[in-house]
Amino acid sequence: STQSTWGTKDSVQYQASSPDEAALVIGAKGSGFWFQRRQYSTVHVEVDGNMVQYEILNVNEFNSTRKRMSCVCRMPDQRLVLLCKGADNVIYERLAPNCKYTEETKDHMREFANEGLRTLVLAERNLTETEYQQWSQKYLEAFTTPGEKREEMLGMVAEEIEKDLTLIGATAIEDKLQVGVPACIRQLARAGIQIWILTGDKVETAINIAMACDLIDTTMHLERITLPDPPPIAANDPDFEKKRKNATDARRKEVTNRLSEAIQNRINEKNMPTRYHEVCSLIIDGYALEFALEKERENKSEDLLVQFSDHCKAVVCCRVSPKQKAEVVEVMRNKKKVITLAVGDGANDVGMILKAHIGVGISGKEGLQAVMASDFSVAQFAYLQQLVLVHGRWSFQRISSLILYSFYKNLGFAIVTFWFGVDSAFSGQKFWDDIYQSIWNVVFTSFPILATSIFDKDVKFQSSLHHFPHLYSEVQEARAFSRSVFVWWMLDSVWCSLVTYFVARWALMPSAAHKDGTVVEKWVFSWTAFASIHTLTNLRLAIVTKTYNFWTTLIISISTATYFIFSLGYCYIDLPYEINANLFWVMDIGLSQANVWFCFFIINILCLVPPLIQIGYSNLVAPTPSFLAALYEKENGENMDENEWKEYLMMNCPPPEVLEELQLHSMGSKKTSELLERRSTLLFSLGGNNKEEFLGYGFSHEIGTSPEVQMCREIPRGHSSAAIIEDWASYNTRSSVESVTLSESSHNNYYHRTSTNNYGHQHRAHAYLGLPTSGKTHLPVVI
Repeated sequence: STQSTWGTKDSVQYQASSPDEAALVIGAKGSGFWFQRRQYSTVHVEVDGNMVQYEILNVNEFNSTRKRMSCVCRMPDQRLVLLCKGADNVIYERLAPNCKYTEETKDHMREFANEGLRTLVLAERNLTETEYQQWSQKYLEAFTTPGEKREEMLGMVAEEIEKDLTLIGATAIEDKLQVGVPACIRQLARAGIQIWILTGDKVETAINIAMACDLIDTTMHLERITLPDPPPIAANDPDFEKKRKNATDARRKEVTNRLSEAIQNRINEKNMPTRYHEVCSLIIDGYALEFALEKERENKSEDLLVQFSDHCKAVVCCRVSPKQKAEVVEVMRNKKKVITLAVGDGANDVGMILKAHIGVGISGKEGLQAVMASDFSVAQFAYLQQLVLVHGRWSFQRISSLILYSFYKNLGFAIVTFWFGVDSAFSGQKFWDDIYQSIWNVVFTSFPILATSIFDKDVKFQSSLHHFPHLYSEVQEARAFSRSVFVWWMLDSVWCSLVTYFVARWALMPSAAHKDGTVVEKWVFSWTAFASIHTLTNLRLAIVTKTYNFWTTLIISISTATYFIFSLGYCYIDLPYEINANLFWVMDIGLSQANVWFCFFIINILCLVPPLIQIGYSNLVAPTPSFLAALYEKENGENMDENEWKEYLMMNCPPPEVLEELQLHSMGSKKTSELLERRSTLLFSLGGNNKEEFLGYGFSHEIGTSPEVQMCREIPRGHSSAAIIEDWASYNTRSSVESVTLSESSHNNYYHRTSTNNYGHQHRAHAYLGLPTSGKTHLPVVI
């Protein structure tokens, strides 16, 4: 190693504004050009053992609009040279006419891009002393301009000198993916999250990155909407503005037409039930995106982009600026009315992170700008899987329970006083004791919901992370906090308040009497109602709690007993009259009455039966995927097989929309009423009179594609499983069968077979048989 006062080559560490710059400098050092140090405007470079000095005179900084940077240097031989680097499309626009090696360099960059490398183009221009002095004066004026115009004027000055460049060559840098990125994106896609890649790389590089991330593959149809570089127009052309406007209108029209055509093709394809539905992804570059995001135009190109994105599994936007990244997020947020999450690691991602509902910054080598602007920060992209699929889903469920329970307990507690007001002709009398009413939320009911909001979870961490990513769809559909769920909780709260007040009133007033013959007073009535509704709210929370550990069990139990423990002191201790005069010795009077105990148990039973029936009906008749996942996890423990889980879910949780899809493909000409009748028959049972027409349901699809229905028909009764499989083998292959591989699984009466026709296409047919119980048959349908 070469020794110097600044250390050896191996000991020097560089700190750059971006990893790309550091990689280029380190690569140059390995080739014999050691960037040793920089002092003010002087750069010291060791070339083959000789120290060479370069003087940096001016720097035109990089920004998202220019997509390039340049500097004016005085070389060791006193020549003035403008050095420029940037994106290939920007640099090529500024090359001198008849510049050499442009096509060869394009071919090399295309090869680099196909390998997934990030490319930059380098160019130079020799300046005369007079030319530089004239330009330097303009640069100094722009540099010293105060206010917002400074950056604009610097850009205009840079435009004057960044022209007639001579191509030097191109660089290619490998931007390695972090460990676990493909697996993370694959799981997020399985969770039903639409993923967009917004990058400034070339089209080929962006496609390779998307393939490396498992976001797109070779079986997909890639809809490319890209535009070439705008045609050059001489600045001194008298029709410059007209030609530029015509060229812009033509490019805008091309983008609009291609988006409209792509949308229509997807709609036509989906309307053909027997056609193979190809999975589609969109590839769009910055030029096309500029027109697709226009808001002022009457053609509403952004509406077309949003509409077409609904037909795509993934969208890759390449050659985009930081401003365009933010615009894409804003359009998706406002037009599609969806929750957006933006992930970035550099300063050019700050705009989209701020525009998204949720911003996630990755703390890496790109700096901390993205982290400082984000809502959450992670060290690696792979941790996003845990953040979204595990903690995000758990957090949504816990917050939903917290909000629903808070409304439930406070609404029921308050409405009891309303019933008392009605019963007392709104005389202004108090029903609850002031102390009890004050600590209702603070002491009696706050800790159980806090414990549940911290510890509650439906499935374990590893199961939610690796086995059941699709459970996140319940969060997207807001099943835990929908309008119907909220209304149900509120109606249940009103019902509980109604039962609490009037059952206690019926049991205790006015005919109930003490042993000495005196009648039960109002405060015994109040104490009994409070004890009932307090116990009820804690038991109601216990019913909906999914995870019981030591802390949740302990806190719910202690909270339930808190009221009685507190009453032992409050009702028996002789405190000053104004504190506990209402309830002094009331607890002893109440507990000595059989009516109070009867009232206590009857109220809890009547109030808890409706939610128990609702939960039981939901779990038995229409179980949610999360309930089935928890049940499957309990049955199989850690030995869970993903394919077995999919089959288990197919057989136990048929979503209505999939059933509608099956019916529309098989019975498209039927009336709506007949479809609904068939749906109810399939979803619930077949039994009695004329509804025992068929035994099961089945469909087939081509292997390697999404399971879009190609054929669908009923399976008559009286067929054995072997006969059904043979029947499918001959029925669903629309040509002579070359080979048939039969595979039968008796798990939940699910059967399938694989066949290969003369064209080499493989099809898989599925058959589902009902389970006869008490004259009825349950018919699940595949997801």
